[in-house]
Amino acid sequence: MARSLAIVCALVCGLLVFSAACGGTEADEENEARLLLDRLDALDEVDLASRSERAQAIVRMPFRSERVVAVRDACGEMHRSMAVAETRGADARRLVEALESAPEPARTPERRAEVEAALGESAEALDRVRELRPTCEEKLGELRTRYPRRN
Repeated sequence: MARSLAIVCALVCGLLVFSAACGGTEADEENEARLLLDRLDALDEVDLASRSERAQAIVRMPFRSERVVAVRDACGEMHRSMAVAETRGADARRLVEALESAPEPARTPERRAEVEAALGESAEALDRVRELRPTCEEKLGELRTRYPRRN
């Protein structure tokens, strides 16, 4: 009898450890979802430098829910790419202004190449945004429907 009880206790403990290790509960997913939604919503309210840092932080958030991870991956990377595009676009504008105001001898091929590089990186980042936007919007919409804002 004692041996049977010990086996049952060991099985129950094993199942508890297994369930804790394998995934969370619906409440865990809801908490993760609400945290991610709050972080994504906050991106619209900050300046470019802060938005870039926050987007990178979102991409690194360690979620366990597959649904939340899918939104984080698509939307976090989309916002990170958007920040790169904006930053490199601003860099290109600054470089063009400096190039145009410089005397002709200072308008070197190297300085022109810097402008081209900034524009190219901005364009690549925008392409990535266009690629990720449909997935982000779809998965984000599903998450918002599943976990609507509380008032």
